[in-house]
Amino acid sequence: MEGIEITARIYISGPISGLDREEYLRRFNAAEQALRKEGYINIVNPTRLLPCRFPSLYKLLGYRITLFYDLWVLTRCQRIYKMPGWRASRGAQIESCVAYHFGVWTIGNELCEKIDAAVGGEDVAPANIQINASLQQRYSKSNKPKHKKHTGL
Repeated sequence: MEGIEITARIYISGPISGLDREEYLRRFNAAEQALRKEGYINIVNPTRLLPCRFPSLYKLLGYRITLFYDLWVLTRCQRIYKMPGWRASRGAQIESCVAYHFGVWTIGNELCEKIDAAVGGEDVAPANIQINASLQQRYSKSNKPKHKKHTGL
């Protein structure tokens, strides 16, 4: 492991909305512990940030402001770890996009596999993924309405 890598600030990204509080806390804490076990010390666990620690504050601020705050914190990191199930999470997808555009690199595959094993490894789909799947099916190319060609007068 490179010297700069061990001191890099790592942001943990994954699904929160749609999961039970205990479940996402367990998964994020397992990822944080696994990263610490690998020697990393600067780890940003979004479940430890103010809006997630205090559900009443989250309700007051709302999803958008909380996500904006998380994105601001993410832009101050050097690496991002995307836990299993991140593709099923709208917030984690936005975090991934912001990380890419701000030069926050995804941690390497070998380390990802170790951390995934500690987190649980399998993809966890939040409840809202069913809504996204139905929207995707509704607007897929095969289901688009077919327009009749204008034949003229």
